[in-house]
Amino acid sequence: MSRTKDAARSGFGIGISLLEFLIRSHRSLGVSQIAEHLGLALSTTHDTLKTLIELGMVEQNEKNRTYQVTPQVLGLAHNVACNYGVNSKVSHALLTFSQEEEVTACICVLSGRRTYISYAAGALGGSQTIGADGPVWATAAGKAIVSTHPPEEWAAYMPRQEDGKLTPRCNATPEAFGAELIRTRENGFAWNIGESESSVVAVAAPLWGPEQRVRHAAALMFPRQAWRLLGEEKLVAQLQRLVRRLQPLLAPGGKPEADFAR
Repeated sequence: MSRTKDAARSGFGIGISLLEFLIRSHRSLGVSQIAEHLGLALSTTHDTLKTLIELGMVEQNEKNRTYQVTPQVLGLAHNVACNYGVNSKVSHALLTFSQEEEVTACICVLSGRRTYISYAAGALGGSQTIGADGPVWATAAGKAIVSTHPPEEWAAYMPRQEDGKLTPRCNATPEAFGAELIRTRENGFAWNIGESESSVVAVAAPLWGPEQRVRHAAALMFPRQAWRLLGEEKLVAQLQRLVRRLQPLLAPGGKPEADFAR
């Protein structure tokens, strides 16, 4: 790729792509290896690496002239995890709840046709869980959030033929997804029983924010064996307790607790 074509791409975007590639590589790489993988000119790659070094995110091994990320990226990840969206408001309550009730509790956020875990606490919610994502139609949080939106908008989130199945239990059809949204709208909570990961069950409910358009959900995750042992009624009751604890922490205008199961 020529330097002219590189210039048409955002310098910030190139920097993020390069940083992500180095993180996922789990090893130091030379400038030509990086340039070839990202389809960049050597000069653009070198300039971007120089900027990332100045920011403290990347360092160069002087002996073999390779590059790797520095521990400073962990500080960035920590800052994002603690301050993104509603995380700063609910993270302490989420952690306390997970310890008291010995469950894995998560905050999830909608972006496009996918939901992302923005904060998690508990046995299944380590640091590697933050940022995990899945399609709306195969996640409990996605169903919970989208069910609160006007029905005429649901079609945008429907599974498509090219999406395929994530697991054998994933019923990726528009008809099934539509039926689940109606059921979720009636009950106030949604299930993901091994649809996105065969060994995990999740139940989620929407969290209402000041804009009255739901983008977040609270979710509990369990190993499938725990779901069988505890039963759905007990797990839903736990979820309701979590929502009652989190909802008052959000900005004024959130849905009253009494409206949770409408």
